[in-house]
Formats: sequence, structure tokens, C-alpha cells
Amino acid sequence: MRYDWSTSAGFETLNFRAPVGRITRYEIADFVRDHFTSLSEADLDAIIRRCDTDEDEALNFTEF
Repeated sequence: MRYDWSTSAGFETLNFRAPVGRITRYEIADFVRDHFTSLSEADLDAIIRRCDTDEDEALNFTEF
């Protein structure tokens, strides 16, 4: 709940590998591993399954 946080800034933070407007499963896994802890494949699959409404294995800004 920081005053300087925005959804677009959060999206851009995760979309660092190839900023093409999509956050890949690898970017999610790398971010979580670098900032928190490891992420199992099952947990990563659950995140993608829950958020990825167009089923392209990546999150666009709207899905994020």
C-alpha cells in the first residue's frame, strides 16, 4: 500500500525480460525466486491458470 505504487509500475517491474506487454511464467518464477522464495511448478501453474484468461501462458496488462 505504498503511495507511489501503481498497477502499471507493478506490471513493468515483472515484465523485464522481453518487455512486449506480456509477463511470462518465467518472469513470474524469476521475480518470486529473486525477491521471496522458490516457486514450485504446481504453484506457478496455479498462478497462470487463475490469472491467464486467454490461455496464452502469459499475463497481459488486463489479466495482471
